[in-house]
Amino acid sequence: MLKINKLLVAYDGSAQSQKALDWAIDIIEYTHADLLIVSVVTPPIVYSGFDQNSGIMLGPLWEIAEQETKKVLDTALTYCRDKNVPAQTILLHGIPDDEIIKYAHQQEINMIICGTRGLGGFEGLLLGSVAQKLVTYAKMPVLVIK
Repeated sequence: MLKINKLLVAYDGSAQSQKALDWAIDIIEYTHADLLIVSVVTPPIVYSGFDQNSGIMLGPLWEIAEQETKKVLDTALTYCRDKNVPAQTILLHGIPDDEIIKYAHQQEINMIICGTRGLGGFEGLLLGSVAQKLVTYAKMPVLVIK
């Protein structure tokens, strides 16, 4: 049987990620695992003639995206504290699925929980691209919550 010591929730503030967090909290009650709530600051998409490496225009956008992502994590942490569940928040930078998988492997996470879709577009998709990639490429079990 799988022993869960570290449980990672991919959290972006969407309703689906909130459901994933609720499931994680329920699982923690039985496993007493460490709960890690992870959000990823995604590179801003800017269409311009400027070189991406020049830093022109991207710096302030990164800062705004990081501030908003920190607020999302703070909300999740407050939610856990209100339920008397200890949790740690992790802020990563980059492409969400890549960074979550890399972090999960580095930290020897036993299970990842995510929602079917996050804040990305294409609401009609059955399974969001991040969830799909987590299921496909993560080496540990991934629980996808609808």
